[in-house]
Amino acid sequence: MAAVSAFAVLPLKAQKTGNVAPKDTTTYLYMDSLFQQLPEVMVRGERPIAKISKGTLVYDLPRLLEQQPADNAFETLTKLPGVRTNEDVLMLMNRGVTILLNGKETTLSYSQLVSRLKSIPSSQVVSAEVMLSAPARYKVRGAAINLITKDNIGQDHFTGELQSKWIQAHAGTFGEQGSFILSRKKFSADLFYSYTYGNNRDGVSREAYHRLGDEVHHLIVDATAFQKSLIHNYRAGFDYAFAENHRLSLVYNGEWYSSRFDKKSTGNEVSDTYLKEHDCLHNAKLDYETPFGLKAGVDYTYYDNPVEQTLQGSIGSITRDLVSKSGERINKWLFYLSQEHSLKGGWGLNYGVKLNVTSNDSYQKSKDAQGNVVPESTSSSEIDEKIFNGYAGMSKSFGDKLSVDASLEAEYYHTDVWNEWSLFPTLNATYQIADGHTMQLSLSSDRDFPGYWSTFGNVVY
Repeated sequence: MAAVSAFAVLPLKAQKTGNVAPKDTTTYLYMDSLFQQLPEVMVRGERPIAKISKGTLVYDLPRLLEQQPADNAFETLTKLPGVRTNEDVLMLMNRGVTILLNGKETTLSYSQLVSRLKSIPSSQVVSAEVMLSAPARYKVRGAAINLITKDNIGQDHFTGELQSKWIQAHAGTFGEQGSFILSRKKFSADLFYSYTYGNNRDGVSREAYHRLGDEVHHLIVDATAFQKSLIHNYRAGFDYAFAENHRLSLVYNGEWYSSRFDKKSTGNEVSDTYLKEHDCLHNAKLDYETPFGLKAGVDYTYYDNPVEQTLQGSIGSITRDLVSKSGERINKWLFYLSQEHSLKGGWGLNYGVKLNVTSNDSYQKSKDAQGNVVPESTSSSEIDEKIFNGYAGMSKSFGDKLSVDASLEAEYYHTDVWNEWSLFPTLNATYQIADGHTMQLSLSSDRDFPGYWSTFGNVVY
């Protein structure tokens, strides 16, 4: 209810009483505190769920979740228009999509990333930037979604979450995970750990006729396989804010995986296969951000994957009794430096460089039952890879309806086999035709080189 206070000055003529007052004397009477009750006024307003910024669509996730509730960040992403999921694999417009966290490319494997997203409560998400073609400043190519979460620095609190799960198929899988966030005025830390242990059983019965040349082979195979696996995932992230937009971040991610696989076949193919493997992954990333738009960082990854296989079996007159050991070891360094400027007239300018240096050592050694080396499945390979990348980009908003972001990367790729220069242009343009109607245009480019195992002669029996 609104109240208005009025202050009035009213002139009144005075009465003549002898010679007390002159003829034209006027006496002023002051009236204060005159109140008039006004009806209540209700003002309604709504924020848009999506807006245009730098050629991308930015979704206000708390507003979106008012209509479509979600429990965690992963479920929140599935509520975005154009995003769907199939067995925890996110797709944007039926294309693969890279998920960025607070503008940074994650060093997690995809399974670790899904676990990380599921550990973030939906109350912690702020917005999502949907890009059909990621600008060069994000250091990824193709479709991307940049998920922005709340900045816990400056808040004095501690939160945590524990989760247990059991999956039952032919055999059971058990898992537990916990995540914790601690924040103070200038410091925040988040910790994550998950443990998964399970068994998997599989079987197949097959009868087939295969023609090879002029011969027809009748194959009958009954096979059963049993696998036991154990996975540990762990993460620790630390942020320290010297001042606003002046921050140092350190993140460590790790994974330890162990598996035992036993397969038996009967019929025309008789075999007993036992495979034992484990892999370990260590990744550390250090980032530094300044108030004037400069960002620098270094990233190191170590990966090791030894595998041992024993095989006893026969197909017709062919018999095998051997032990095969193989492995892959990777050391990878990434250095980057970038700068962003906000110019007059709403223009934005960004540029930067990055250097990626990788060494890969792979090997395979096979011996038969007598201890003799099997030449066709014994080899080794060492591959050194260097990628240098420089980019420049610009962005501009023309009013409230049109927004454009364009960039160009120049990249030099070097191995013992390839020495290639490539250019990668990127363009994002977004135009809001009317409320709820948006048109997007994107141009992306990329180049694929064979994976390490594709260039290394590896035999699996």
